[in-house]
Amino acid sequence: MKFSLAVYSAPHSTQSAASALRFAKTLLSEGHEIYRIFFYCDGIQNGNSIAAPPRMKPT
Repeated sequence: MKFSLAVYSAPHSTQSAASALRFAKTLLSEGHEIYRIFFYCDGIQNGNSIAAPPRMKPT
């Protein structure tokens, strides 16, 4: 079966992006195919190789 995924959240804002990654890996391991992955709004930050989680300033 072919799947398309839509990712709307930034990589460090919620669990959504991580859940999409786990889902995609599971699909592939079960023999399914990923047709497309669509990143929208904050989701485009998932493709940024220099993205890092926000750091807290020491008090």
